[in-house]
Amino acid sequence: MRVKVRTFARLRELFGKESFLNIPEGSTITKAIEVMCSTVDEGRKEIFNDDGSLKSYFILIMNGQRISLQDANSILLRDGDDIALFPPVSGG
Repeated sequence: MRVKVRTFARLRELFGKESFLNIPEGSTITKAIEVMCSTVDEGRKEIFNDDGSLKSYFILIMNGQRISLQDANSILLRDGDDIALFPPVSGG
């Protein structure tokens, strides 16, 4: 199946504006992000902790609705789903 992952700020520099991923049926949000990171080692370090969990400061949006990071490992994706991954943003 195919899903889209959109990235913002620093992540956009690493991955580009959006990635269209072919992932197996039954994949979770976390799995899709792992697939996206498989070609960008620096990106993996930016997004995942050493234990493989998503870093706690990211914001996940799936199909327009915010998803808790704790649920990213259990929510199954469907063909055509749209994931947005926002890193922390600072400024002043």
